[in-house]
Amino acid sequence: MAMPAPALAASGAVAAPARRFDWSRPFCPTRLAEWVAGRTGPAEADAPVRCTVVVQSAWNAHAPGPGVYAVEIPDRIRRALLCMPRVARDAGASVGLRPSSRAISLDQLPSYLAGVHQPEYIQRLLAEAAVSAESPGSLASGDLYLSPGTPTGVGAALGTLLDAVDLAAARGRSPVPLAARDAARQHLLARSADVSPAPGPEGPAELAATFALVRPPGHHCTHAAPMGFCFFNNAVAAARHAFTRHGIEHIAIIDFDLHHGNGTQDLVVDINQKRALDPEAPPRLFFGSLHDIKSYPCELYDAAAIFSASICLMDHDHALWNVHLQPWADFGEFLGHYDGQYRALLTQAAHFLAGCPPDRSLIIVSAGFDAHELEYPSIQRQGRRLPAEFYYLFCRDLALLARAHTDGKMVFALEGGYSQGALANGLYSALAGLAGLGPDHATMAGPGRMARPSRPSDNP
Repeated sequence: MAMPAPALAASGAVAAPARRFDWSRPFCPTRLAEWVAGRTGPAEADAPVRCTVVVQSAWNAHAPGPGVYAVEIPDRIRRALLCMPRVARDAGASVGLRPSSRAISLDQLPSYLAGVHQPEYIQRLLAEAAVSAESPGSLASGDLYLSPGTPTGVGAALGTLLDAVDLAAARGRSPVPLAARDAARQHLLARSADVSPAPGPEGPAELAATFALVRPPGHHCTHAAPMGFCFFNNAVAAARHAFTRHGIEHIAIIDFDLHHGNGTQDLVVDINQKRALDPEAPPRLFFGSLHDIKSYPCELYDAAAIFSASICLMDHDHALWNVHLQPWADFGEFLGHYDGQYRALLTQAAHFLAGCPPDRSLIIVSAGFDAHELEYPSIQRQGRRLPAEFYYLFCRDLALLARAHTDGKMVFALEGGYSQGALANGLYSALAGLAGLGPDHATMAGPGRMARPSRPSDNP
């Protein structure tokens, strides 16, 4: 069946690039990457790449079996990539697209996930997947399913994420000039609408971001328990690789998603506790999360889950900061929340990274788009959502944080986001913020509500 070409913008308008990518053919990330590269003119060829989207070639391996209903499906990757023709037009060569064929084989998984997941859990999951290969879908339960392609899918997702870490580490080897770091810190202190846009880089090393479009997601997975579509914890696996392969010792994991990254937080607490007992052991980690306190895993009012998703602790060898999404009636009220609670998450990450050598520091972002205002209502059962402009603002500020503290090194991993509108529009806004585009590109529909931002204090 031919797939629809464009993604719907926040206004409902259809994006129409001058030269269309042929979406009617079977989707292939490599073909899309070649098309995006072909859109770069000679004058842009030497422009610095600020962000590279890395896509797994085995994007469709993990799939629900016959009769298994799921929202976490292979088409999520294609839905997100629907924005890339528009990104290529607006951002040019500052955003690249790279396919990854790297896959972690079954016998390699235990070594790459050592210290993240218990060996017994990994072996049990692989054994259950082998049974599922004989009877696809028979092991589906709740929000999890196994399929014949699950081992291939999780291995490809991990391999793609490690490629993204390696690429960011390689591009972030040149130090950001001190003046540029100071400028980034100053702009992080400004109100969201006071910087239009944040200053761009003076050199190619000032932002070395990668965005791994991987699935299944990972931030709910703990040491030995899959949950919430997640089988392995992608963000912590990326942190482990950055530490063992590249000597990165200070890593800030920042999670924006409708749902609390409970698995990541549990793993970070455990790793930091080990670090306190043995400073030579694991890296030191910060975990900060922006989420809806009324959604999964807190939806059933489990006291332990709610408490965990509300902890703010920057002492006793731990670094945790949780922020709850707030309701907003208009964009001015949202900006008040953004400049208050939401930006505080980045301030705490900056405190954690301050004083750490930038060449040995990294930001990992668990990026979920399921709080986007265009997400399925069935996902946002509690009515909490974010305007499209949030993803532009937050990723613009994340770029400033990386320039100020990590020599620009930053790795994104896709978490939630399920509808075409949420994925395509959310990824576009995120990449526009990372590319340093102005507020006119805050959404696929243009500036959106950024055109004339208002604040409660501005009203008589």
